[in-house]
Amino acid sequence: AFAGGNKVWPETAIPLREDEIDGTDDRREEFWDRIYAPEFPEAADDETKVDNKKVQKLMHFKQKIQDQVRKAKAKQGGQQRRAYRLEDVVHQPALPAFHAPNIMAAVKNIFRKRSALRPQQGKLKQTSASPTSCKISVTIQRAHNLPTRRVEPGPGGKMEEAPPLECLVQASYGSERARTPVVTGNSPAWNARIDLELVPPNKNWSPSNLMKITDSLSLNVFDSKIHEKPGTDGSVKKLEKRWLGSITFPFSTIYTATANGRIDGVFELDAPPHVIGYSHQGAADSRGSLQVCVALDPPLAQPSERDAETKGRLPGEAGLDERIHSWIAECSRPAHCHHRTYEALGRSLHRDWVLATRYITPQAAPQGAYTPGEKLEVLMDQLARYVALVPFMEDWNMQEGGQEVDVEGLDVWTTSAELIDIGAGDWEEHATLLCNFFLSLFALQNAKEKKKAYVVWGVGIPEGNTVYCMTMDDPPPGEEPEVFLWNASKGSHFSAKNHRCTLKEVYCIADATNVWGNIQATKEIRSTSFKLGDRKAWKPLFDAKNPSDTFMMDTVQGEIDWKPNQKNDAFVEETTKYIRVAVRNRLEHWRSREGKSMVDNEGANRKLTEILKKMEASAHKELAFSEEDLHTDFAQYLQPGNPTSGFNMTGFYINRAFTDISPILDEIYNADIHHAGPVSGDTGERDTQFAHAVFVKAYPRRVLSLWVGVACLSKKR
Repeated sequence: AFAGGNKVWPETAIPLREDEIDGTDDRREEFWDRIYAPEFPEAADDETKVDNKKVQKLMHFKQKIQDQVRKAKAKQGGQQRRAYRLEDVVHQPALPAFHAPNIMAAVKNIFRKRSALRPQQGKLKQTSASPTSCKISVTIQRAHNLPTRRVEPGPGGKMEEAPPLECLVQASYGSERARTPVVTGNSPAWNARIDLELVPPNKNWSPSNLMKITDSLSLNVFDSKIHEKPGTDGSVKKLEKRWLGSITFPFSTIYTATANGRIDGVFELDAPPHVIGYSHQGAADSRGSLQVCVALDPPLAQPSERDAETKGRLPGEAGLDERIHSWIAECSRPAHCHHRTYEALGRSLHRDWVLATRYITPQAAPQGAYTPGEKLEVLMDQLARYVALVPFMEDWNMQEGGQEVDVEGLDVWTTSAELIDIGAGDWEEHATLLCNFFLSLFALQNAKEKKKAYVVWGVGIPEGNTVYCMTMDDPPPGEEPEVFLWNASKGSHFSAKNHRCTLKEVYCIADATNVWGNIQATKEIRSTSFKLGDRKAWKPLFDAKNPSDTFMMDTVQGEIDWKPNQKNDAFVEETTKYIRVAVRNRLEHWRSREGKSMVDNEGANRKLTEILKKMEASAHKELAFSEEDLHTDFAQYLQPGNPTSGFNMTGFYINRAFTDISPILDEIYNADIHHAGPVSGDTGERDTQFAHAVFVKAYPRRVLSLWVGVACLSKKR
């Protein structure tokens, strides 16, 4: 029997000698995974695929947490009591309530003004614990600030008006795909609904099974172009889609967020700052956005809630334990605060409860993550980008089998050293690392401005409950401080007064000395006061009656081993080669399924690689590289006299943290670049060529910045 156990070997045979397997042959991966790696685990540790090294590291961490959670549950036994709701046991439609307010609301709804251009979201169905089917319902409303088509100067340098965009949105989840109609205009409005079928693994609708789903809903915005080929039996039309940006919602986000209704808002598109063949009309750093609403139809039963025990978590410090319990009760007392989650403790990797303030302390960033001597704003952007390149992994993805899901039990808050050693973390780890970097930076370079850094808990879009980093200055008495909120997992930041800020409500704020609970009635960030000394707005954990000096406040953060002598050249070269081959093979595979060839343009490959290097330097604030610079480089490359003269070029590039190759390939597939070009048979085989490039930059501790660019060159007609 083969090492793979009872698995049946595929149709293709494996050569007798490993060196006879071509490096680009897909069977090589099959051979390694099923035969060689299980039989020779020691060799696997040294020579396994690049992306598997990081994945295996995360899996070891995942197994460690699962073991600790299992032991903790066994130790606690029946101490935790499940809080059953009526709908957990009784599944029947709710009886209508015939009260005067309900009757008046129904009459008002009947006579309300209706408009097909402004559809209203209806009331969601009752939560279903065992549905026969469920759909992910996506309402695509409109897009804003999309890039426009770029027009080259005509004879005499005269600029013609660019034709309007012809946009569509394609939604994909798993193997399900659907799209909106094409709408013409640079600010398209669809007001279209798309339903995608949700089928959980083994058709098991239990919360524990749903929480293990790793698929994501992807919304891709395209500009489109119709290619038409006349024929004897009529014309043949082909729709070419040109990617402008996307939004991704992990299923875990959709599942938990729809417990309170739906995900609804305006979301910034994940798109490169410059798109090949397009120009931005607004500010250089502004991105397009998409207004959408996402819901599950019907809503699904959520993980069971347990009694919220806020006492007895610090057995060695009864006084602090009692103070935290009373502080949570005081913050939650106002009616407008009932929905907020107040917490001052985090669970460490060793399952101990630790005061949040003990995670926050100045920690110096490694050499190579920033450019010494730059302005403070530039250094902050560089540090934020380094932290965002640390791969993201939510704690509850570590859930193992079983019907009962203990989300709180899986919530782990690792130290910064543990985050870097593991190579991945979620919201609180990223926010804490960035906050500590800022504190160290401010202590060295910012004595005059007196900036401060904090960790913030609240609600963001689209992720729901989240953790951000916050910076603010120390204003004169009576004045409101200038506040910036940093999404450390994505490297973006917004002013608290910016209506596009992705953090929508604040629950708690913490620094190295105290924790403050937000007791303001307002939910809007723009209306929230950040004067932490205002007792009518913020409830401090420690005050004159409850001083912090009576409790243990020393930090749990240890020194981070940045491995300054670690060599990265060979690792980067190996990673780059591996990804380049994977991207090229997958593009060829996608085109071959439709009977089309894959023609490489090596010159364009080299040019695209040069562009990606400049984009990395620009993204890290080391080099200015504008949209005009990008198009000037390509215009010179496509000008007469070069082999590529007479071609049009369209394409895109993405920049990601790197752990696994699969999400990168999925993004390229969803961008639909392999379908670019005119109608098949309308031109010669070499009239549609492709360029693909990969650039990898390694920062300290092999935190990787991965750039992948793909472009299509089609002959002008």
